[in-house]
Amino acid sequence: MSRSPVWPTPSAPAHRRVIEVLGDPDDFGVDVEMMIRKHQLPRIFPERVLGRGAQRPLILDQEEAARRADFRGLPIVTIDGETARDFDDAVMVTERADGSYEPTGAYCRRGRVRAPRYASRSRGAAPRHQRLLP
Repeated sequence: MSRSPVWPTPSAPAHRRVIEVLGDPDDFGVDVEMMIRKHQLPRIFPERVLGRGAQRPLILDQEEAARRADFRGLPIVTIDGETARDFDDAVMVTERADGSYEPTGAYCRRGRVRAPRYASRSRGAAPRHQRLLP
């Protein structure tokens, strides 16, 4: 990042003063940091949000666990990339009679599989970044 430029004069070229180096443009996360700064996106969650999060238990209690469905025994495969931080995107696959596999679910019609990024665009999901923003 740099400060406002010093405009050229007949005797001196224009220049800027570097105040911070975000990293090499190809480094992981530098592009996201540039977008956050360019669009002045918030970086800090409001106190009321942090307070609400602090009220939630870190461990799932038995009562909450009983209200949730347990899918651990199903043939579910993650479709998140190897650099994902959350591994929350997955599909269930089932074996067909011919030995091949197909995705199973309400959003997958037989013979028509959509790439996840296109599916998220069609349902209006926000773009994803490597960090969580408020």
